[in-house]
Parts: sequence; C-alpha cells; structure tokens
Amino acid sequence: MNSTISRLLLLVAGLIFALSITEGALKWLGVGDYDVGEMGPGLLEYDQRLGWKLVPGVEVGHRHQDFDVTYRTDTWGLRRDGFDGKPGAASTWILGDSFTFGIGVEDDETFVARLNAVTGGDTGSFVNFGQIGYATDQSVLLLEKMVEWHGTPDEVLLVVYVGNDLVDNLHAVPTQAPRPKPFFEIESGELSLRGVPVPRSPGRSPSFSEEILGRVYHPGAIERTLSSTKIGTMLWSAKNRVLGQPQLAWSGAFDDQLELFRLLIDRVSQSTTKLSLVLLGGKAVVESPDSFSGQYQNYLRSEIMGMRFPDNVAVHDMITPLQDAFRQERLVLYHPNEGHLSRLGHDYIAKNWPIQANRGN
Repeated sequence: MNSTISRLLLLVAGLIFALSITEGALKWLGVGDYDVGEMGPGLLEYDQRLGWKLVPGVEVGHRHQDFDVTYRTDTWGLRRDGFDGKPGAASTWILGDSFTFGIGVEDDETFVARLNAVTGGDTGSFVNFGQIGYATDQSVLLLEKMVEWHGTPDEVLLVVYVGNDLVDNLHAVPTQAPRPKPFFEIESGELSLRGVPVPRSPGRSPSFSEEILGRVYHPGAIERTLSSTKIGTMLWSAKNRVLGQPQLAWSGAFDDQLELFRLLIDRVSQSTTKLSLVLLGGKAVVESPDSFSGQYQNYLRSEIMGMRFPDNVAVHDMITPLQDAFRQERLVLYHPNEGHLSRLGHDYIAKNWPIQANRGN
C-alpha cells in the first residue's frame, strides 16, 4: 500500500513539474498573449469630454505580424480614406470603433474608402468618424460635438461592434485598455453623463471574461484549477473543440447592457434625420459561433435586432452575411492573429453593404 501511495505521489509530482515546465515554455513563447504589434506614437490625444480622439494631420505606422500599414488623418482628425473636404449635411457620417477606423489596413482599404470609391467622391460621400477603442457612448458624444461644428447630417450610420461595445458602455474604463472614458448611468429612466471631465490618469480595465462569463458560466473545480495555467486553458480549449462548447443560458443576463444601449440610441437618434445601426461581430462569432464569445455576440445581435427604436432608426445585420461567407467560401475576413478585419473583410463589407451606397437613389 505504501509503495502504491509513493508511486502515486511521484506521479503527481512529475505531472506538476511537467506542467510547470510547459507553462514556463508557453509564457516564454508568448502563446496565448494578445500582441498589438508596434504602433508609432502620436495617433491619439486626450480629450476631456470624449476621453481620447485622433490627432489631426498625422501619419503613423503600425506593424504587426499580420500587416504593415500607415494611418493618416485629415485636418478634422478623421481617417483619410476617400472623403476630402468638410463634413456636412450632404455627406453620410459613419461612426464606430477601431473596426470602422480600419485597424490593420491602409487608408484606401477600409470599407468606408471602398464605399467612397463607389460614389466617386461626389456629394453624398461617406465620412469615417471611426475612433480607436470607442464604445457607443463615446460615439454618441462625438456625434453631438461634430453636429455643433458642422451642422446636422441628413444621415448617420453607427457601426455597433457587439464584441465589446455594449459592455464598455457600462464602465469608466473599457475592458481592453486602461484609458479612462466618459460613461452614462440610468437615473429614473433617463441618461446622466458621468466622468466628465475625463481623468487623465490611467485606470484599471475590468476583466472581459468576468464581465461576460461571470454572469452566465459557473465552471466546476477542475476547470477552475486548469484555467489558472496556460497549458490548462489549452487542454480545456482542445476538449471544447472536440466535444463542443457548452450552450449557456444567456437570456436576461445582459439586460443592463441592452437597456443602456437602447437609451443611447434614443439619444443619438435626436441628432440626425436618419440613423442606421449596422451590427458587426468579431472573428469569434464569424469563425467559431459556438464559442463563449460567439454565443455572447450572437445573443446580443438577436436582442438588438428585436428591439423597438424610434421611427427614424433602422437596424441592419452584417454578422450573418460574414458568417455565411466564412462558412460557405472560407474567406479570410479577419487578421488571423491580431483579430481586426482584413483587407478582404473590409472589401466584403463594402460589396455587401446593407444600405444603398448610391446616395442619389
């Protein structure tokens, strides 16, 4: 009996040692770590109402294993991707985050640039107001600021990235960057702006996994133990790829995110004659819709599509076409390591844009 126990103890010690060595090797190799690459300085600047914004008139390089591109901004602090002039009522304003801005592609490769190529730069061109890292609340505040400067546009398109826009609306610091931002709270059914002027000091980003999975997923002791190591996470992920991810009960778990989003859309709808929401998802929901992130994004897409908005608001689903394109044609629509839309992804969105690109019709 003692001999058996000794062998078991030696086996356990050996496994622990092997896991430790493998864990150290994985950390040394950087497996599982998100790498933003090397971006030149000077693209973003502090803004006391918005948190941050693009610096006007700069040229900044961004290198990553997936791409090597340059970002240029105009005198208004907007991406130079096909619109040349002052934003006005006749142009269509497109707001959104880094997916709209076009992280990882050149100026003439963004879907906004491709849409402008269709219009030929004439009256009615699309203006890219996309800002890196913005949540819906910041896009709303940016629109209000631009209306003060340039007048009320005839049409606004708000690209909603369901991956983290809605969760970031809840916080003074977004989930993916320790950079303070403004935020709204709901008081007696109304929005109240908080955190302005925005602090300059860095903040602590809330954990995305805790914000999402913590509400719907309660793993057992074995998975909790394995998830504390990279090798454990990889083994658990491999198991899920073979057997499939558990389907979670999402209903009602994110009502606070959805209600705040609904009120933000009500607010932004007052700043334009016509507002269209274009729902966009990330790599997970397109390539791995059964993953936890894929399930979350699909759930939000479904809930937003079923919401009641003001009469001047239309909702368009861009997630399903991207899923179909990947499933049927295996198109590489996202950068494989960095995760933003690839050049092909932007081109596909422009060609399948859910809103008529010919503004003269």
